[in-house]
Amino acid sequence: MLSVTDPLTGSYNRMHFIETAEQFLEDCRARDCRLSLALIDVDRFGALNDEYGEAAGDQALVAVVDACNAILHDAFSDLKEKGIGVSRLGGEEFAFMLPTMDSAIAVSFLESIRACVADREINHQDNRFRVTISIGVAVLGAGDSLDDLLAHADCALYQAKEEGRNKVVLYRPGLATPPVGRRVTRSEGR
Repeated sequence: MLSVTDPLTGSYNRMHFIETAEQFLEDCRARDCRLSLALIDVDRFGALNDEYGEAAGDQALVAVVDACNAILHDAFSDLKEKGIGVSRLGGEEFAFMLPTMDSAIAVSFLESIRACVADREINHQDNRFRVTISIGVAVLGAGDSLDDLLAHADCALYQAKEEGRNKVVLYRPGLATPPVGRRVTRSEGR
């Protein structure tokens, strides 16, 4: 049996995310409910690794996942039972689905996650540091596929990075598309 978790962070892995997201999308369409997808990227992760070392970077990734899952599972206690939570798509990029949330509620909820991560101090050896995250969020529209949601959330994430990082940005038509080498797809991360 294949593992559904990322060995470093304990989050779900990309394959599990795709499978559960597709099912979640199908269920939401059948019940005509709202659904949002959040993409998270740890800001300036390469610089963090350069300054404090890869072990500190690994510790930061675990701290981000722990903070996100704590808030997510506190708000939606049934999600953990359904195998839904933060998934590592690759490197320092994560994703998760938000059920029953319209755009305003999703942005507010994600803002609380962003603030929680930014406020969390990470202790590694003799170093103390904080990390920030940028979040792109897309709300399911009529006829949207998982690929559409990923592409929209990725555009919003790219906009958050362009606006200075440590932000939550909601997808809206007209946002710039990330350069080809920076796009999130079903099969590969950034």
